[in-house]
Amino acid sequence: MRIKRYILMIDFSTNNLRVYIIDSLGNIVIKEESKIEMIINPDYPFIIEYDTKFIKEIFFKIIKDVMKEAKKSNINIEAISCVAQRIGTVFIDKNFNEIYMGPNSDSRGIFVDFPINEEEIKRVYEITGHTPLFIFSPMRFLWFKENKMEMAKKISKILTLHDWIIHKLTGNSITEPSIASDTLLFDINKREWNKYLLDLFGVDIELLPEVKNAGDFAGEIEKEVARKTGLPKNLPVFVGGGDTHFGLLAAGLMNEKHYGCVAGYTSPVAGITNKPIIDKNMKVWAGCHIFPNKWIIESNAGFSGGLVDWFIKSFLFSTSLNPYRYFEKLVESSEIGAKGMRMRIGSMIMNAKNMVEQKMNGFILLKSPNIPFIKPARIEDFARSILETIAFTIKANLKQLIEISNIKLEYFGITGGLTRFKSFLKILSNVLGSEIQVSKKFYGSMLACAILTFKNIAVYSSFEEAFRNMANFYIIKPNNKKIQIYNEIFLDWLDFYKTIDSIGI
Repeated sequence: MRIKRYILMIDFSTNNLRVYIIDSLGNIVIKEESKIEMIINPDYPFIIEYDTKFIKEIFFKIIKDVMKEAKKSNINIEAISCVAQRIGTVFIDKNFNEIYMGPNSDSRGIFVDFPINEEEIKRVYEITGHTPLFIFSPMRFLWFKENKMEMAKKISKILTLHDWIIHKLTGNSITEPSIASDTLLFDINKREWNKYLLDLFGVDIELLPEVKNAGDFAGEIEKEVARKTGLPKNLPVFVGGGDTHFGLLAAGLMNEKHYGCVAGYTSPVAGITNKPIIDKNMKVWAGCHIFPNKWIIESNAGFSGGLVDWFIKSFLFSTSLNPYRYFEKLVESSEIGAKGMRMRIGSMIMNAKNMVEQKMNGFILLKSPNIPFIKPARIEDFARSILETIAFTIKANLKQLIEISNIKLEYFGITGGLTRFKSFLKILSNVLGSEIQVSKKFYGSMLACAILTFKNIAVYSSFEEAFRNMANFYIIKPNNKKIQIYNEIFLDWLDFYKTIDSIGI
């Protein structure tokens, strides 16, 4: 029997900073987290940034709190790694002070005066597998040049949130291909920074971090970090990567014909490919997988777990029960199809070329309650329709990926917070008409990164051995009768979705 060993994992998501201690069987033994404060410009609501002072204060505090608990339990931490939301950006100056920290929702690039023609957009997409331009680091950099020139002059490094964590711990500027793929400066074919893109956006190569592979040694924690946090001196820090990519890995996506979803606040849907697949219509994204010889093709179902949270906080606040359990109870008391209720609230069939034109309004279709022979929709139908809408949108995005890649589905894996709703998993399996393999541990991104880290400190001899010992799954099988019913309902929902698209509101 193996002696348990321990590492510390940091997760910087859109809305939370989490620090977990994970053991060599993949279990969380200690955890702390904090909501992250955001600053929204009242005059320009597309301009959003993190409160850098707040984040700097809580970053070391959360680690310190975790380490206090670890010492009480005589837990020895042997390494650190991290995952992060991919499109966040950090600018730091030469003294390592944060000038700006922005989440994926910061769209200030919309306001940049940056002329670019169709041919240039196409070339950018062919190199990076990404569009649109406005949400990525270069456009935020150009915004600072246009609007805050003195601050722009002080920028010495352009980092992702993952890179910022590595830098904060070690003082080294290091990134990794899965997360560098989402900077709009990275050649996903060659896995390196691209000169054409640097020249196009006016970014000096010296502003960018060194590229290493996930799992590579990033450095030891600095003495001051050890003093502030209680972490052991000389603790090794290993390169992590993008939360979505590690989440897909935790869901078992390792080979071509593997598709899956990280069902969280949003729901990225992706497939593994043996080479970059560049969509001629630029509807989906491509990027580097965690493994050096693999890539992903990616779509996104949009607002998912966030939609469930919105519904619970807005409509179930008065219940004395656990609101999430009550939500699931409501779902299970409604019938398939939710009495004809159809909705589109934040869901999307991804079209990366036209994401700036994505519908901002929500739409709900329900049968009129004044018709005597129609059973009117109730709150439980509203709850079920939310989960059905998420499942329909995941299916539509999956179909899009399969059509573009021409790679058939042999396996579908899923992880993320929504997997805690068993009713959702049953709905999704029936909607897809396929078995789905579900990670028993909803914290898939940190789990997969932890698996790689334990392999790299020689707890396991290979990634595969570590994966077998640390990742656990169960299978959800569809019901043939429900597959047929949902096939019809999906087509009805798809017509509704396209009708809303055509209205143009």
